[in-house]
Amino acid sequence: MGQWFAQEGMVEHALRHGALALELAPNDQGILISHACVLEVAGDLDAARALVQRLVNAGCTRPRLASLYGRMARWRPEAGSALAMIEQALEVGSVSPAEKSGLHFAAAGSLDSLGRYDSAFDHAVQANQLAGPADDPSSIAWTVQNLMAYFTRPRLRGLPRATYRSEKPVFLVGMPRSGSSLVEQILASHPLIHGAGELDFMDRIALGAMDMLGCGPLHYPRCLDRLTIDQADGLAQLYIDPLSAMSPHALRITDKMLHNFLHLGLIEILLPQARVIHCRRDPLDTCLSCFMTHFTVGHEFSRNLACLGLYYRQYERLMAHWKGTLDLPILEVNYEDLVSDLESEIRRMLEFLELPWDPRCMRFHETRRPVATASVQQVRRPIYRDSIGRSKNYEKHLAGLRNALDRGSS
Repeated sequence: MGQWFAQEGMVEHALRHGALALELAPNDQGILISHACVLEVAGDLDAARALVQRLVNAGCTRPRLASLYGRMARWRPEAGSALAMIEQALEVGSVSPAEKSGLHFAAAGSLDSLGRYDSAFDHAVQANQLAGPADDPSSIAWTVQNLMAYFTRPRLRGLPRATYRSEKPVFLVGMPRSGSSLVEQILASHPLIHGAGELDFMDRIALGAMDMLGCGPLHYPRCLDRLTIDQADGLAQLYIDPLSAMSPHALRITDKMLHNFLHLGLIEILLPQARVIHCRRDPLDTCLSCFMTHFTVGHEFSRNLACLGLYYRQYERLMAHWKGTLDLPILEVNYEDLVSDLESEIRRMLEFLELPWDPRCMRFHETRRPVATASVQQVRRPIYRDSIGRSKNYEKHLAGLRNALDRGSS
């Protein structure tokens, strides 16, 4: 039950069931590892580390523990011992391909933090190869072209707008590893903002619209020509009501499902009072970080550097189209600017959201809230500059990525 609740993002329930499981089986290694993972997501890093260290001291060598230990030891004195444990786990013949992929990702992260960049990249390559094939870049290109062809200014003026409205939604969009978790953690430290994390609401609403209008993915978004105001109101309610229920007193609620950049045309129709924060970061740094990150679900495009570069340029192309087409307010936040001048960027974001200044946003790393993304460890640290220009450490490995980024922009 604890694992199920954790997968659904219901951290408090996961913690409660995990604690009950530990009462019944206090020495079960699987339960201890699962509970440590939930504690990490919940932000109780000291308790999570204590459980991990207890298992390490007891001689536990499970692959999942080795990966967790590597992640938690990064930037800490025990990084070397964590790497040794990961390398030992990789030598075990019974490790599944999925577990082996996770271990290689963990090794890449540990080696990167130790400054051993060539070895880190080699492990990242092996991790991605084991994770499975990358997405075909032509798929995202087809999707982007269809969206751009349909959502033009004249077409948008003729489509109905939902009258069931709310100013609560704030969509954080962009590429993974672009600083979006940091942005959400900062904003969620404000007492009038609730950070909801990655919500699949818009994916479901897009599918609901197709079902309602009797069309499939191949005929979307053209089928929106048949959308009525009543239908738009119903779809808007499907988003606004569950979102508002997450924090009834919050004035703004962030939705950090980054690929909602694909849905901004639909969002303009259904949620015209929403705001959008576009999180950006240096393309090479973004793509390298994606390639070296263990995404447990989705982001298959990140498994190959050439595919990554082409995907990045299609995303960039669509965002440029939205900015020239939509009436939705869109604020660009660059990771490098945020790190260099934290207070000014926070003030700019709060002004965009029409909210007063609150100093707690500067102390974002002290905010206790669930973070279930790959940046779970980073957002618990004060602001740091280590990730700026990270791609320079891997310069000789990135020719294919550079070529793809150049091709995609032509």
